[in-house]
Amino acid sequence: MLKNYGFCIVGFLIVLLNIIVSQNLPASYFQITKNNQEAYASFLRSIQKLPEFSAFFQMGKNIFGQEMNQYVFKEHYENEKNIRQMQTLLTINPYQKNTLYNLYLLYKQEGDVKLAQEYLSKAQAIDPMVR
Repeated sequence: MLKNYGFCIVGFLIVLLNIIVSQNLPASYFQITKNNQEAYASFLRSIQKLPEFSAFFQMGKNIFGQEMNQYVFKEHYENEKNIRQMQTLLTINPYQKNTLYNLYLLYKQEGDVKLAQEYLSKAQAIDPMVR
């Protein structure tokens, strides 16, 4: 009879542990397991700077196809498009502080700190209050 109680207690502990562990998993994990491409892309964007990124990215391309590039690098592609538009605006008016400041923000977001600082300096030369 005690053996039966032991099995019940072990079973109860396994169920309890399963509940506790499942509550600590990020919500994106459950979306990924449901074959959700956007959730997987979101996960990849969050680990982009980690060394494991390329392995996970390749796995995503194997599962979802080549369009993973568009999902994962969507923000980068939008930044490139916005940078080209801002550069065009600067050819029309090279002293537009808002355009210079926006280029600073875009290049900073892209990780090009040196170029970002150049645009911030140009904006500050026009208006020293720009920070």
